Amino acid sequence: MEPQRYGSRWRILVAGLTMVIWMIVYTVMAVTFIGWLNANAIIEAVLYAVLGVAWILPMIRLFTWASKEDRGEI
Repeated sequence: MEPQRYGSRWRILVAGLTMVIWMIVYTVMAVTFIGWLNANAIIEAVLYAVLGVAWILPMIRLFTWASKEDRGEI
């Protein structure tokens, strides 16, 4: 029977939980920031569009880490 490798499983679990927590914190921060600006609707729409995509930039390293292959066997 082949030994199971758990390295990628726990990395994916940690990355998933981190992503969920990050999205909650990021969403609250983005909405609060836009609320403080008191800008018109067009500027708010542009900011929501930009911030709606910008969340992925800090997550790229996390996705890369979670998707790397295991080198050793457990």
